Amino acid sequence: MVRERGGIGRLAGLVGLGLAFAWGGAVRADSPWLYGVHFWGLRGGEPVDSGPAELLQCPTYGGWSVEVVLTHGDPWWRAAYFVPGYQDLYTHKNVSLLTRIDYVWGQTVPSPTSPDHAGWPAAVVQTVNQLAPYAHLWIIGNEPNLIDEGQGWPDNRVTPAGYAATYRSVRAAIHSQAQASPAGPHRVLIAPPSPGGVWLPQRWMAGAEWLRQVIQSIPADEIDGFAIHAYGGSLADFRQAYIEQLAVIGGEGLQDRPVYMTEWNRHASPGNTREEALAAQFLRDAFADVHAWNETPGNQNIICMAWFVYDGGDGSGSWDGYSLEYWKGAGNPPGSTGDLYTAYGDAVAMRYPAGAIGTPPIQPPVAAFTAEPVAGVAPFAVQFTDGSTGPIGSRLWSFGDGSTSTATHPLWTYTQPGAYTVTLVVTGPGGSDMATRTRHVSVLAPELCSGQRIAPFEGYAPDAQVMFRAPRTSGSTSGHLTASPNSAVTTDAVEAFDGNRVLKVQWAFVDDGPHRWLRLTTNDAASLPNPAINLRRPIRVRLRVDAGSFRLCAGIRETGVDVPIGADGGTIGPIEWLGAHSVQSGAPQGVLVTAQPGVWQTFTFTPTADPVQGFTGDGVLAAAHHRGVLEHLAFSSVGEAGPFIVYLDAIEQVCPPKQDLDLDGDVDLDDFGIFQRCLSGPFVSQPDIACVNARLDGDPDVDYADLVSFRRCLGTADVWLDPDCGTHAQGD
Repeated sequence: MVRERGGIGRLAGLVGLGLAFAWGGAVRADSPWLYGVHFWGLRGGEPVDSGPAELLQCPTYGGWSVEVVLTHGDPWWRAAYFVPGYQDLYTHKNVSLLTRIDYVWGQTVPSPTSPDHAGWPAAVVQTVNQLAPYAHLWIIGNEPNLIDEGQGWPDNRVTPAGYAATYRSVRAAIHSQAQASPAGPHRVLIAPPSPGGVWLPQRWMAGAEWLRQVIQSIPADEIDGFAIHAYGGSLADFRQAYIEQLAVIGGEGLQDRPVYMTEWNRHASPGNTREEALAAQFLRDAFADVHAWNETPGNQNIICMAWFVYDGGDGSGSWDGYSLEYWKGAGNPPGSTGDLYTAYGDAVAMRYPAGAIGTPPIQPPVAAFTAEPVAGVAPFAVQFTDGSTGPIGSRLWSFGDGSTSTATHPLWTYTQPGAYTVTLVVTGPGGSDMATRTRHVSVLAPELCSGQRIAPFEGYAPDAQVMFRAPRTSGSTSGHLTASPNSAVTTDAVEAFDGNRVLKVQWAFVDDGPHRWLRLTTNDAASLPNPAINLRRPIRVRLRVDAGSFRLCAGIRETGVDVPIGADGGTIGPIEWLGAHSVQSGAPQGVLVTAQPGVWQTFTFTPTADPVQGFTGDGVLAAAHHRGVLEHLAFSSVGEAGPFIVYLDAIEQVCPPKQDLDLDGDVDLDDFGIFQRCLSGPFVSQPDIACVNARLDGDPDVDYADLVSFRRCLGTADVWLDPDCGTHAQGD
């Protein structure tokens, strides 16, 4: 695609494209902008008007100007009178000039019977030579399908065949005899017809039909380009006018020729501010409309749009209603949306580029897409975003699970684990393209969390040592304990919490001092030694205490060894006290346990929420893989020496409630805040990986059903709840 380019300093690289031509060592190309005016105000040697330069922001940007020069008639309409103005616009204003060359007013090109008919090509060349230092675009005649432009012709009608003959002779003369122009190669344009259907007594032939017959009367290689006009009381009328003419040009196989819109307007009656406001909006919309047309692949472009008119609005003529000059000083206040002059400036500020020469080729689409996120747990929602380029009419996504979509940016939910290959096929007028990403989306099966026994005492004979060693085994606390009792063995002598076997632990402190404590260790026990735990899940311990009181916490060794829960997690790593709020004279102060004869009590230690004190560690519970070891249970004196008998059973790790969204061991208002942020509504998938746990009912959305489940578990801060709370109805 080649665009008309211009501006000060654009040099010889454009010569090879046919857009610029050498002149005395200097090279200029046409304006790169869509904006222009008809009749700048150069007639009769008058000073160059500053208004258009202000609108077009000359010379920083510049634009286009269409001027009318006569070969015969009044001298102030001859080329010589325009030379100073042309020189100023071209040299100092950064303006590209289109020159309409007429024979005389009322006879746009000389009739075959005119005495000047035979010599008119030479007269045109003379005009061109005078202006060639500053211009290279020449429009031969104007609206020949109007009665008013055909004086001297039979019935005042410039026939298509008659015009075609004149155009061919003039074009041949310019290309063979005129001097070269630094502005570019000479381009001779067919006259713009008056757009619309037959409208007697003025428009004797429809504009599109007149244009078609002219084109058919001229060999294609003798047509350099076209000027067109487009008027309308509405944007739709305006669009129909230019599209109708472009359809004729393209239909005759001339889609590669340049097209210039040298007149367009919506009339506003002088002094009528309402009509001015309508014209102002029309102006903005028309510029935007042509720009959109130009940017659509396959459309023959319009290089520039010259508003008819700038000059001529002195309050005394019939052009006032068209004139930017008139409306600059009349009508709606300057700067208001209804001011026509302001509207032109607003349009210029949009910086619409000049159209291409001819028809830009239709580019094939290039398929591309992104996906986010690309790894997660089923049901897993993925947002796909189409990043394809080029003209696209349709899309077909294949998600790799047998499902497809034609949406632009689909949101898809994968319900089964797997690695999925995703394909996007885009199709447009330029063809099709496919983008494939192999095994791009990875979906894991949901992690099924269920309670896991750390110490299953079933299956062991009575008096077996299972998981815990005798109380005096640990050197840390052996000095706090009497020599007897000193045992930790299985028994079936009492009713178990679950099953028929429990662990019976017996000890006594040497005195009732508050610094006395027992480290009941699992270190290298004969059976189930060093049981591994998950540091993100609560530890639940069942105790039966028939007499006495003490404080209880759990000693956790931070091993970082990634083994299953309950397996041997090793003996290397610092130890933290979980559930201890303080340390008194070396004894950890955990939860207070008091006797409840015959009753099994449940105590839960939550690594993510409960207080932690350092034993041999730093007071922060953390390890690789979130793995540690239940190294011991700590029993601290509360002023009683004992002896103590404690039964242990059903020591296990449980799943935190799914409603504990911040994983701090409780379901409180902090979790509710997270839930609120994740709400998507019914049947609206929630793709955020941070919201997976908020999909409490298992479907991809977060809606009222999930809220009901959440409310069943909502409690207060630092209060641990049953992980099955969400499955119970209110009041259960």
